[in-house]
Amino acid sequence: MVKKSLSPLLFLFFVLPLDAQSYLLKNVSIWTEAGTLQGGCFLLVKDGFIDSLGPMKALPKGTFDGEYDLKGHCLYPALIDSYNTGFQPSATPKRAEGSEEAPGPDKNTRLPLEERGFTPRKSLTETLLLKNEDLSKTLSRGFTLVHVVPREGIVGGRTLLVSPISKDPKVNTVSEGPFQVLRLEPNSNRYPTTTSGILAQIREIKEELLYRQARKGLPPAVSGRRFPYDPELEAFRPLLFGNERFLVVTNNMVQQRLAEHIGKECPLPPVLLLSPDFWRRPLPSSPIILPLLFKAPLASRYSLEGEEKKREAEERLYPEKFSLLFKERADIVLAPPDSGDYDGLLKNLRALLKRGVQEKRLLDSLTINPARLFKVQDRYGTLERGKAADFIVTDTPLLEEKSRVTITFVEGRPFEFSKEEKGDEVPKVDPSGSWSVKAQGSLGSFSFTMVLHLEKGNLAGQLVYQGKGFDITEGSVSGDRISFSARGTLLGDQIMELTFQGRMADKRIEGTLSLDEGEESLSLVANPETLGGEM
Repeated sequence: MVKKSLSPLLFLFFVLPLDAQSYLLKNVSIWTEAGTLQGGCFLLVKDGFIDSLGPMKALPKGTFDGEYDLKGHCLYPALIDSYNTGFQPSATPKRAEGSEEAPGPDKNTRLPLEERGFTPRKSLTETLLLKNEDLSKTLSRGFTLVHVVPREGIVGGRTLLVSPISKDPKVNTVSEGPFQVLRLEPNSNRYPTTTSGILAQIREIKEELLYRQARKGLPPAVSGRRFPYDPELEAFRPLLFGNERFLVVTNNMVQQRLAEHIGKECPLPPVLLLSPDFWRRPLPSSPIILPLLFKAPLASRYSLEGEEKKREAEERLYPEKFSLLFKERADIVLAPPDSGDYDGLLKNLRALLKRGVQEKRLLDSLTINPARLFKVQDRYGTLERGKAADFIVTDTPLLEEKSRVTITFVEGRPFEFSKEEKGDEVPKVDPSGSWSVKAQGSLGSFSFTMVLHLEKGNLAGQLVYQGKGFDITEGSVSGDRISFSARGTLLGDQIMELTFQGRMADKRIEGTLSLDEGEESLSLVANPETLGGEM
């Protein structure tokens, strides 16, 4: 049994008290670097890092802030999402004035470069839109690092490696700017309109940069040159001359071929994001990120030959090509088939496992391989003493059907998830009575009183803080899980909304109290003053 019950929270997560710093997980099967599950083990977390791990006979003695008995469960390194274009506002690209087509060759009819997507965007830390439900979904699927990639612009700006534990990007940023993004968008409504045009333009930018170097950084004397734009030139400088790396995004075989040409112009080979048609060309030696998508691109001949051919290719051919790739290379970095589609990713991983791909190679593609690509392997990717305590606990081996994540640890903080239930359970607890509550968060510690009444599964009552009352507007009890929303005024006429998700056990309520649509979350512990009901 798990000492801290693996219960609550569909969509929202439960956080143990923030002052807890040490956790002991015992009787668990741990995933090893050899690619096997070793049973009868423990893992000790201290101050956000893995302090020790090993067989139960070496179990450390002492007192811990949290202790889990995980018999029958499995423990793996946390997963890494290597390509995610979510968490960002979308922008509609501008078209050339008076034309539905792409801008033509006449310079005077083109939009300025900065309006055609060449200017690097603002830092993602300034534009990310992080929502509680998205962060919770990411953690509940076992992902503790997300590589967020700008979705707009030919030169789209820098990527961002984030840990999904906060709505503040400046707080959860692990690494800012692993790569500069270059998107190949031929035949789009942005100039250039052909792959040859893109390559010609990049070569001309390189010539312009060489010209400036020869002139000791002075602006070009010839006004007719096509690229007297400082920001764009500086964006391409690290691609063509510097020691920084680009992530080149390709969507089909033609773009992949172009990316190979661009790579020859660079001192450092760029990282390539490939399409499912990757196998139609010799695989590049440079690092690759590969969305695990068994779907023929629209321009593929399998899509053009009718539904029957397309379905046959997606059910047999594409899984087979992915399987062969894993047998040839051990450094593959996988990404979800679509941005944030973690369920689809796990489904396709299981399909490859059935085709004989080694489980170790599949899990390496989501753990240590991306950690190496993003140069964070000293902290993430494997379960080793001294590394960040980022790992997941599952109720069965991860790639088995119906396996689910029950706990995700992020930098030593546990987030627990309950099995998704269909319908409501009959209440197993009755929280009716008066409760003394302590809540703790980034704003400090707070004490208040909570009075609850349960009738036919519906929960009513009031929270009282410094003489101010917050009436419960919606509340319910399902099994041992308690949830409610409350509303009241705190300062003057300022109305505040509160939501609570948690559970009751041993005459004690624990869970998360969120203020104003998740702008602030507090860990909450309530002890009874008087109880009106026992179940």
